[in-house]
Amino acid sequence: MKKLWIVIPVALAIASCGGAACDNSTPEGAADCACGYAEEYKKAFDAKDEAKMKEVDGKMEAWENEVEKNMEAGKYTENDVEAALVAKNCDL
Repeated sequence: MKKLWIVIPVALAIASCGGAACDNSTPEGAADCACGYAEEYKKAFDAKDEAKMKEVDGKMEAWENEVEKNMEAGKYTENDVEAALVAKNCDL
């Protein structure tokens, strides 16, 4: 799991994926959410909107916490989330 948490903040500045409503109960939903945040962050970064970037960072932190809880509860694994990210062409 640590690898995912290290890669995501770095990738947020350069990633580009479609956005979607957050539903972290499945790996696909978690990937949708991460992709949406990545796109939101990229737009804020391109616009040099530091307030928005901070806002998205906060959303990503909450996302990470929720995803970790779901993994600890056995709903899915880190590999499941990574596979969903790749399937959505959102390689964080």
